Amino acid sequence: MFSKIKKSLGVLAFGATILASTSLVYAASGEYESTYNMTGGVYSKYFDVGSDPTFTVYVYPEIGVEGSNISLYLERKTTFGHAGVDSGSVSSTVNDSEKLYGDNDAQYRIYYRNWTGHQMKGDTTIKWSY
Repeated sequence: MFSKIKKSLGVLAFGATILASTSLVYAASGEYESTYNMTGGVYSKYFDVGSDPTFTVYVYPEIGVEGSNISLYLERKTTFGHAGVDSGSVSSTVNDSEKLYGDNDAQYRIYYRNWTGHQMKGDTTIKWSY
């Protein structure tokens, strides 16, 4: 009888491990879709992610400025404001993407910056994993 209980507990423990692993894999990535319309800059929403996240920012421009890029700044929320963590750029006129890398388990946001003063508009998707 003791061996049947022991065997049942082993099966339950194995099942719980599989379920927990599946949940962690699902929670370790995400995707957010939005739009941008700016002559200066706009912020994304905050993303609450785990350690060492990777963000991939995709842009699908409708209106851009030929020869100009959109600067991207990954910022981590801190006790006293925000800390710049990584930066890159994407085209303002053709579909493009850029990877940005975080450094801690924290809340992050992405700042899209248009330095031209002319309108830039389009769709954007942010995918992340950690």
